[in-house]
Amino acid sequence: MRIRDRVAAAAQGLGTGIGSLFAGSMLFTASALSIGLIPVGIGALTTPTVLRGVRAYANRHRALATEWGGVPVTADYRPVPARDGLIGRCATTFALLRDPATWRDLRWLLADMTAGVLAPMLSAALILQGVFGYVLMAGVWRPIHQAGGTHWYTFVPVDSQGTATLAALVGTALIAIGIAIAPVMRRVSAALTRAGLDARPASPTNPVQAPVHSALAAR
Repeated sequence: MRIRDRVAAAAQGLGTGIGSLFAGSMLFTASALSIGLIPVGIGALTTPTVLRGVRAYANRHRALATEWGGVPVTADYRPVPARDGLIGRCATTFALLRDPATWRDLRWLLADMTAGVLAPMLSAALILQGVFGYVLMAGVWRPIHQAGGTHWYTFVPVDSQGTATLAALVGTALIAIGIAIAPVMRRVSAALTRAGLDARPASPTNPVQAPVHSALAAR
């Protein structure tokens, strides 16, 4: 893989990690609140909308796992008939809650907010940290040192131009490592998605039953 492709993989991982941190957290919180409010009635009206958002988010990650990591991820959502009116919306809520796939998605959201953030962002974090080493060497170390004393860049105490130059050398190594592991971390992220979301893991005796793109229509 060319360096440009590896850098693109790191950038994609950064975007995925940020999305997991914010979108995943918001969806899980909204789901917990909505389901928790079902006994007082409000949740029965809001839960279908929230859970459809969770499914769309999960399906997006299934598609990314297939595209980036070459990891097929299946979905097995039960069909939910469209029903109008207050009674119909309540019926839709309970149909969604009876679907085991709904709870699998919610369990995956918990993992997505932790490992789903760290794994794809690691390579980008190393690259950005490496770039900061060059920023220090460019002279930024001086105001930092004046404001707070010695600044530790990884294991380098930066308090002079010489140590700032050493920080840039360490940064070069970090950038190289980040670029090198970017494709690997993207595959790790895809594997984590499959572990959390795949309906039936593929094997010689258990082939993939449904392509991920067909899951995009499941709501």
